[in-house]
Amino acid sequence: MLEDTMIHGGWPRWPGPARIEHDTPIVPHAVASAVWEEAGAWLGEELPREWRARLMERAEAVYTSNARVRRRLRSPGNGGRDWLWTFTRHWLAALLWHHRPDLHARLPDSFNVGHPLPPKQTALERQIAATDIRIDRFVYQLYGLTEEEIQIVEGESKTP
Repeated sequence: MLEDTMIHGGWPRWPGPARIEHDTPIVPHAVASAVWEEAGAWLGEELPREWRARLMERAEAVYTSNARVRRRLRSPGNGGRDWLWTFTRHWLAALLWHHRPDLHARLPDSFNVGHPLPPKQTALERQIAATDIRIDRFVYQLYGLTEEEIQIVEGESKTP
């Protein structure tokens, strides 16, 4: 069972109808579900299903109580949608920190401030990347390249 007090003074349950959907083209349930699925897939763990509802309730509560949030979500273009995605990730990070610190510790720090999760490399992709680096180093050694020449080859030259 999730607690109502978490961070930022608690998460009040929003009992009313979905106002965000009524006022904007944004669907908070879809955003909450997508963020919940993204994090669960990235972590390789099924997160509690009730967290999707808590994320949606949080969005509705903040939208209802904060005029600045309402302005942001009503803004033209994708700005409002993107803002809601960012804060939904942040709120999910708070749920994980509070209820599953073991999973929260596995997330990149950038998720805490709403950034998307980076793609995960498979073991094979990591092995290929490491092999590429070893081959490059072998070729550099074979041709006797200096560190400056290696930087030029790798596009890291500091000269204009």
